[in-house]
Amino acid sequence: MNNEITLFCIVDKDSNAFPIDILPKKTIGHLKELIKNKNSPRFDHIVSCELTLWRVSLSSAPERQITLDPLTADKLGNSTSKIGKVFGESPPEETIHVIVQPPPEYKVWYIVDLPDRRWCLIDLKRIRNVTELKDAIVGDCQELKLQGKSLISLKATNKNVDSSEAVSLDPRHSLREVLTSFEIMEVDDIDIEKVFSEHIWVFVSYPTELSTASRKRARESVSDESVLEQLRNLQNDNKTLRNDYKTLHHRQEELDWEFKKSKHTLTSNLDIANLVLREAEISYGFFKDRFETVSTTFLNNKSLSSAAGLQISCEKESDTQKKFNAFFLLLKASTQAPWVIHDSSVDNYLKDPTGKIDFSILDGNIVTWSQLVSAIELKFNFGDMNKKKRSGEPASDHHHDAIGQLADRFSTIFDQQEDRKEVIGAIASDSQVEFLYRDREFNYKRSGLLPLDFTDSRSVGLILLTKLVTAPKELLGYVPPINEQQLVEASIPGFKFGGILRRRPSTPGTFVAVVTTDQNEEAVIKTSLPTSVNELQILQTLASYNIEHTPRVYKSGVLYNDY
Repeated sequence: MNNEITLFCIVDKDSNAFPIDILPKKTIGHLKELIKNKNSPRFDHIVSCELTLWRVSLSSAPERQITLDPLTADKLGNSTSKIGKVFGESPPEETIHVIVQPPPEYKVWYIVDLPDRRWCLIDLKRIRNVTELKDAIVGDCQELKLQGKSLISLKATNKNVDSSEAVSLDPRHSLREVLTSFEIMEVDDIDIEKVFSEHIWVFVSYPTELSTASRKRARESVSDESVLEQLRNLQNDNKTLRNDYKTLHHRQEELDWEFKKSKHTLTSNLDIANLVLREAEISYGFFKDRFETVSTTFLNNKSLSSAAGLQISCEKESDTQKKFNAFFLLLKASTQAPWVIHDSSVDNYLKDPTGKIDFSILDGNIVTWSQLVSAIELKFNFGDMNKKKRSGEPASDHHHDAIGQLADRFSTIFDQQEDRKEVIGAIASDSQVEFLYRDREFNYKRSGLLPLDFTDSRSVGLILLTKLVTAPKELLGYVPPINEQQLVEASIPGFKFGGILRRRPSTPGTFVAVVTTDQNEEAVIKTSLPTSVNELQILQTLASYNIEHTPRVYKSGVLYNDY
C-alpha cells in the first residue's frame, strides 16, 4: 500500500510551490535529492547536500512570493532525520511545509594578460569546476577565442587586485573547493566596496611562445576605440552604482528617523483609525472561514427572543453595555465557554490611560494585558454608513473612534504578549458589529459592518460574535503563558502560578506574575525567561539561610521588605 506523504516545497523568494511525494521512513537527505531532481535543470549544477531546507507552516496562497524568515522557520540540518519524525504522518493540507535555500551564487572578475588589459565580470551560475570556469572565460573573451583553451592557465586571489598574491587553479578542482579555500561570502551587488574586496580575481595568461600572428589577430579583433569605449562604460557604470548606493543609504537614514519619530511620538486614535481604514482588506469571508468550525448551538435557545435583557431600547452607550451583558450572561449559563468575559468598563479594570476596554475576553480571572485573549469596543451608534457613503457625508465619528481604539489595544496586546502572532477583536453598537484582525507585521483585515440582532439566531453579526467569544486559542492567536507557569512552579515548590501581571517590552522574557503560596497567600514576583539563575532562585536561597531583611514578598506574600 502506498503510504507516501506529500510535502509542498518552495524555493526561497519564489512564488510557485511544488509537491514532493516521499515515504515517512525516508530521510532529509532523500528529500534534498528529490527536490534537486524536481528542479532540473535549475539545480543541475548543485550537489543535493548543498541545499538548505527550512521547515515552515505557511498558507499556500497563489502567486504569493515566499521569503525565508529564519526567526519563524526551523532549519533541517540533520540529513539523517526521518521524514515522518520531522513532519508527522499526515502534514496539513494547503500549506507550504519546506522552504528550499540554494547555495549562494558568486561572481568572478577576470583579467587577460593581453596588450588590452581590462577587468570583466562572469557569473558563476551553473559553473561547477575550474575547467568550466576556463570555458566560460574563453567564451566571454573574444581575444581568447583565437587561442587554444588547453594553453590557457588561471591564477586567482581574493586579497587584492595583485597577481603577485594569486595562486594557480588546478582544472581538477571543483568550484566549491576554490570558494571554500578563499572563504568567499555572498555580497551585496550595490555595495561597491564589497564588490571590489570580496569577489574572486582571476588572472588569465598563456605561453610567451605563442606566435606573433596570434597576438596580432588578438589585437586586431578589438579596436582601440572599442576598448576605450568599454572602459568609459565601466567607469560610468561604477559611478552610477556608487550614486545609487549613496541614494539608498540616505533613504535608509530617512526611514530610520521616521521610524524613530513614529515610535516615540503619541498618535491619536483618529490617526490610527485612518491608517486601518485605508490599509485594511475588507473580507467577511476571512472571518467566516476562520470560525467555520466553532459551534453556535447556543443560538438555538428559544429564550433568546424573549429574554428581557435583550429587549432593551438603547438610548445611550450604557444601554448598549447592558444589552451585551445580558447576552453574555445567557451564554455563560448555557455553554462551557473557554474564556472569562469581563465587563471592564464597569469595574474600572485595565487603568492604563490608553487602555480602556468595554469587554475583555480573558484567560482566567486576572484582568491583565498579558492574558487578554480578545477585546470588544462598544459605541452607542455607528449611524447608517451606507447612506453617508452615498451622500458624501463624513463617516461616523463613533465608527472611526472605535476602530482606532481597538487597533490601539491590539498594539498593547502585542507588547505584553511577545509570543503572539495575531489578534482578533470587534467593535459594536446595539445593531451593528464589525470584526478586526491584525498580525505582528501590521497587516489588517476588516469584516465590514454587519447587522446585529440579539433576538434573531440567524443574525450574521450575532453568529460571528458568538463564535469570537467561544473560539479556541488557536483561532484567536492567543498563546497561554505555559513556559512562564512551568518556570515559576518548578523554581519554588509550593508556589502556584496565578497569572502574568505585566511584561517589559524592552526586555523580552522579563515578567511580573502573581502566585499563591502553600499558605494560600498571594505574592507578586518578578523573573525572566529563559535564564539559568533567576530572581526566584535567588529569593529561595536567601530564605533558606534565613538572612535578615529577606523580602517578605517571597516569604509571606507581603509587598514590602521586612525591616
